[in-house]
Amino acid sequence: MVDDRLKALVDVAWENLELAIRMIEATGPSVHNSGDERLISISYLLSNCVADLACALQTIRPGFVRAAQITARAALENLAVAIVLHNDKAKFSDFQNDQLDPNKCIGPAKKIFREIGEAYGLLSNHFVHEKSASLARSTRADGNRLRFLVLPSLDKTETRAIAYALLAVIHLLNLTAAVGELIFARHLTSYEHWIIRNGDELEQKIPDCMRELLRELGDGLVERIAANVD
Repeated sequence: MVDDRLKALVDVAWENLELAIRMIEATGPSVHNSGDERLISISYLLSNCVADLACALQTIRPGFVRAAQITARAALENLAVAIVLHNDKAKFSDFQNDQLDPNKCIGPAKKIFREIGEAYGLLSNHFVHEKSASLARSTRADGNRLRFLVLPSLDKTETRAIAYALLAVIHLLNLTAAVGELIFARHLTSYEHWIIRNGDELEQKIPDCMRELLRELGDGLVERIAANVD
């Protein structure tokens, strides 16, 4: 049952990854042809987000949960930078001069997308920062001996952690694609994460690949993950 559940989550993750890649491929050519260095930089940032989240998925699958979420948090910081550059054109010169701190972009970005702050707190407090409960993750007691684990040992506890780590990355892939569609709305002819209202207003929607998952989990995806990984 657990293996089936993990397989289902992996399938949802790949579907979300495919959507994010399609967003990059659909917007990339016209954005790069525009000659707008700021938009091109945002496109690169979002491409890197998707690539890093793909890496996180591959890292989670054999059980390296913490390493995967470190990568995922770095991707989230890039996403926050992309939002700041889109919302405040004056920040682009700071970015070009390597003076735009990604950590300090989380605050402004979460004012636009509340999920940014929630996801950053989730990754930092429940996956990345070491806690007393996770201190022994690289060792196992074997009688009077203490074994060092180069590879994770997948007991039920680790399997549950993998499931919720997959949910966290799924959430970030979904968020990255939604942000990309919003930023590059004029470069798209169709949307997976938005509905057009009154000609030019965008209203966020749930893509098909997330609908069943969110129906099962209910509201508060981030809260549900946080409650089950400690």
